[in-house]
Amino acid sequence: MKTIFALSLALAGILARSAAAEPPLLFEQQAAAPADGNPYAGAALALQGSLLALGTGSSADEEEEAVYLFEGDQAGGWLEVVRLADGLGGNDGSGFGQTLALEDGVLVVGAPRDEEVAYVAGAVHVFERDAGGPGAWGRTAKLLGAEAFQHFGDRVAVARGRLAVVSSPTSDDGQDRGARRSRR
Repeated sequence: MKTIFALSLALAGILARSAAAEPPLLFEQQAAAPADGNPYAGAALALQGSLLALGTGSSADEEEEAVYLFEGDQAGGWLEVVRLADGLGGNDGSGFGQTLALEDGVLVVGAPRDEEVAYVAGAVHVFERDAGGPGAWGRTAKLLGAEAFQHFGDRVAVARGRLAVVSSPTSDDGQDRGARRSRR
């Protein structure tokens, strides 16, 4: 698993233009890693401005599915701001953090194997900056898939205050259960 961890960090690394680089398109890589050492961080990522979100999506039995938020610092490094989980504690296999979208203080987290409604119906969690207090990231919504095998939250996007969610076009049982939803 250490190789996967190294690969995840490489994918989550941010390529920053080097001020003294020759030629001008030379980049240097800087990595962000969670304080708890979760080796699955980086399975999904979202970046906006100086804010980076790393999701685990799937994890081993001993690791909790989570999303880690980092803020870029003046030295070009990354400081962990908060660790978000689905609130169920432990690894529930929901895929929390498998997909991510980030814009203007709104973080959208897919959990396409959530089973609150039905077997792998899926869910999407919406977190907002300052919800629950200044600097806090609080959950403001949880949207649920409607039926078994839907995988709601398999893909997520947020832009100009609108949220788009897509479930798997075909499900585990081979049926076309794809759903496309958007909301303000």
